[in-house]
Amino acid sequence: MNGKARILTALNHREPDRVPIFEPWINNKIASRVLGRKVYIVGSGETTKKALIANKKGRDERKELIKQGVISSVELATKLNLDAVLIRLTDYLAAVYLAEIFGSNGIWDCVIKEIDENTWHVSSSNGKFWSVHRYDEESDQLFVMSDNIKEEGIAGLKKFVEYLESADTGMNEYMNDIIEGVKLAVELGNKYGIFIFGQADIVYPTFVSFHPVFMEAMVLEPGLINKYIERTTCGVITMLNAQLEEGVDGIMGSNDLCYNKGPLFSPQHFKRYLVPYMKEIIDICHKNGKPYIKHLDGNTTPILDQLIYDVGVDGYHSIEPTAGMDIRLIKNRYGNDITLLGNVDCAQLLVNGTKSEIQNVVKGLIRDIAQGGGYILSSSNSIHAGVPLENYEVMLNTAKSFGRYPIKIGESE
Repeated sequence: MNGKARILTALNHREPDRVPIFEPWINNKIASRVLGRKVYIVGSGETTKKALIANKKGRDERKELIKQGVISSVELATKLNLDAVLIRLTDYLAAVYLAEIFGSNGIWDCVIKEIDENTWHVSSSNGKFWSVHRYDEESDQLFVMSDNIKEEGIAGLKKFVEYLESADTGMNEYMNDIIEGVKLAVELGNKYGIFIFGQADIVYPTFVSFHPVFMEAMVLEPGLINKYIERTTCGVITMLNAQLEEGVDGIMGSNDLCYNKGPLFSPQHFKRYLVPYMKEIIDICHKNGKPYIKHLDGNTTPILDQLIYDVGVDGYHSIEPTAGMDIRLIKNRYGNDITLLGNVDCAQLLVNGTKSEIQNVVKGLIRDIAQGGGYILSSSNSIHAGVPLENYEVMLNTAKSFGRYPIKIGESE
């Protein structure tokens, strides 16, 4: 089997030739070592920094960065024998508020000013909206440090929603550049037999500095939040349909909604504000015969029933053990309804674990979770800058050695 067939077989709860392997995000440091050259792929703050610089220089620089990012991502998957690649190309754009913008009506037409080597001020062309972004080399993260909504409070959020209600949700120059990259990814995926995930998700401002204002408005201004999510989802659907038309094999949503203790909001707010619009996105995928995988790290227990039965996701990544997520309990409860992805701890195990410790965890997951299909091996979030390549290789090699169907790992192993 090739990667496409392997992933589809697992998503259909059947046993492929071996357990599929997928990693949504691999840090540039790891990717560059594997490929023997400097690359900028999604999964690194360094890539977002590079995108800010490229967008400041102009469209040609941006398009070349997107093209090389797609080529490098697929080449990395072939080199590591991964079965799928996530193509989240809005990371190569520069926008006011920057983080977790997946649709056409973000504020993309920007003025980008470099404050210092690792800090940028990004503003709309009319100057009404702005945000400040800083890259931290040690953590390899690019943070939204401040923005006008954080400074102005709910009045600033209202101003942004007014913009969203007036903004065109159709295709534009920036979206066309993204879709060119998606088209290239699909061509390469078909050539090498790799499953290509496109990207679509609710535009919830988890990593934007105005997040506290947004949460306050969820209580005080429910109508405003409904308008925000409705209009941002319109932009997401534009990009979703364009990706589906180019022939992506499936869609993944990657916006975080939880932390280690639970969701960022109550289950009631999840049902009120997010469930209807997430379902709208997923229904479009299903009408096109494409699966939808939802990434959520942290403790998702209070909203899992809604996510699976009300929203209708086909798969759930990343099932984070350090947040108290027990994949064996989840398999028992939901294993007939969804495909499970992840659970190899990247917070401690892949950072500091010994070879035998990593092998034992991977073999245990294959033995307990992969039987009958419905499991795709992955880390509990990403292969980030703190993961040694050698440890990641142990994880991959163990999966390839012991993940052949029928599974023959005994209880004592």
